[in-house]
Amino acid sequence: MNMKTTALIECSKNGIYDIFTCETDCVIFGTGNTIEEAKTDFENSVMEVIAAYRENGDELPKELQNIEFEYKFYDSEIKYPTMQTHKLFEKMAVYA
Repeated sequence: MNMKTTALIECSKNGIYDIFTCETDCVIFGTGNTIEEAKTDFENSVMEVIAAYRENGDELPKELQNIEFEYKFYDSEIKYPTMQTHKLFEKMAVYA
């Protein structure tokens, strides 16, 4: 069974696109000049996180097993599940 989670797309003031997770404990982040570039970077980040778990001999968290993403544009008015902005950016620094 695949785990489906939301990947939020956000365009910064300088026109760079960011994609990040908000419904998982492991925050994954991608960036690019276009949405497609950001998706590619994001998907590479997912694979890198999974590879790191395997290389270290750690068990892959259930939330990352068979994961699928539903891409949505970020809306600052919506309270996303488990998303706490200050913790989100602390975690992002680990994977940047």
